[in-house]
Amino acid sequence: MSGWTGFTVGNLHDRGCYIPIVDIINKKRQIELHNRPWQRLMASTGQPSFINDEDDIAEQVIPGK
Repeated sequence: MSGWTGFTVGNLHDRGCYIPIVDIINKKRQIELHNRPWQRLMASTGQPSFINDEDDIAEQVIPGK
């Protein structure tokens, strides 16, 4: 992408497109650490889990504890 700045490549409605970086960083986004897709991503990339609090782990194993 020589000569192109301020854009990234992504998928939109199953089609490849150029997305302006300004549009991507326009909103603040938060990631839920307990979200299953996030945990799969962390496991597949070999990164350690950030869930270290025993109460959080117990809540995952025994809901409503």
